[in-house]
Amino acid sequence: MNRRAFTMIEMMIVTLVTAVVLTVILKLLSGAFAGAAKGYDNLSILQEKSRLIAVLKQDLRTLIFAGVDNVAVPSVNYDSNGQTSGLEFQKVYGIDENGRPLIEKITYQQFPPSPAIGSTFGIIRKCEVGQTLERKYLQGMLTSFRVDLLNATGVPIGSPTDYKELKKVRLTMESKGSELLATTLSVYSPYIPASGTASAGDLWCPNYMFAEYTPGAPIKLFQGGMIQLSGNTALGTPLSLAGATTLGAP
Repeated sequence: MNRRAFTMIEMMIVTLVTAVVLTVILKLLSGAFAGAAKGYDNLSILQEKSRLIAVLKQDLRTLIFAGVDNVAVPSVNYDSNGQTSGLEFQKVYGIDENGRPLIEKITYQQFPPSPAIGSTFGIIRKCEVGQTLERKYLQGMLTSFRVDLLNATGVPIGSPTDYKELKKVRLTMESKGSELLATTLSVYSPYIPASGTASAGDLWCPNYMFAEYTPGAPIKLFQGGMIQLSGNTALGTPLSLAGATTLGAP
């Protein structure tokens, strides 16, 4: 039995259909790979943002300013585009042998500085304590970055004289091709006043501050409350070892 061979036209049709099918498959695969790559990039950016938020939150836990040592208040600088070009404040990283806090300066700023509109940049954290330590976050990933200092009600603080009201920090970041991320961090530091009524002297580390006791004077608590001593029973004359007999040989 004779078999009929494929004609040239049939071969061309089969080749064309195969090419079309392969093109569609490759396009689908390419889209899937591109989507996966974008997903991985977005995940990487989100992880970097989370790291930056975590370290800023840790820094704010021991924020300190003013007080008897006149520690500098936080400062936020904005560029012409309304972006935060730099955030600077002091934090406590330990205490000395006298119980006084050891202070270091923390700075967050754009790098490269003053990026053009639409260009990407990162954030560099500097820690100045003896030497300057640096770490970079979100290198070449951000298109916008803004920090705002807020009071307890979420209203931005406009003047350094009102920084005793500082209770929250709002952080807004946007990366190229990614969603806008905005979060608010609470400032729980024990080195700033518990209420806005505290005076400048009270801003100094109230849980380590000490003063010479004056009989009859009220005792001030950490949260700003007072214990009045008037009317309390006197403890009597302090005991003294002057003139006491010796205890004898051990």
